Amino acid sequence: MQPELSLRVSQALSRDVGRNVARLHPSDLDALGLSAGQPVGIVGRARTVTRVWPALSTDGAPLVIQIDGITFIGLARQANGAVR
Repeated sequence: MQPELSLRVSQALSRDVGRNVARLHPSDLDALGLSAGQPVGIVGRARTVTRVWPALSTDGAPLVIQIDGITFIGLARQANGAVR
C-alpha cells in the first residue's frame, strides 16, 4: 500500500495555474516517498492525477497542498477542504 497523508487545500501560485501542478512541503514529499515532477493521485470527493513539486520556502506549509482551481474543481471540494 502506498503512503498516504490528509492534506488541507490551498490556492496555487499564479505561475502554476493551468499547469496541472500540485505543490507540497518538502517534508510531506519525503513522507510520501515522492520526487519532484512525479505523477501523484489526489483523492477528494473525486480523484485526479497531477504532477507534484516542492512548495517554495515562503509559500509552503506542512500538510498543505497547493492546487489550482481547475484541479480543485476536478476534486469537487469546497474551499479549504481536505484531500488525501
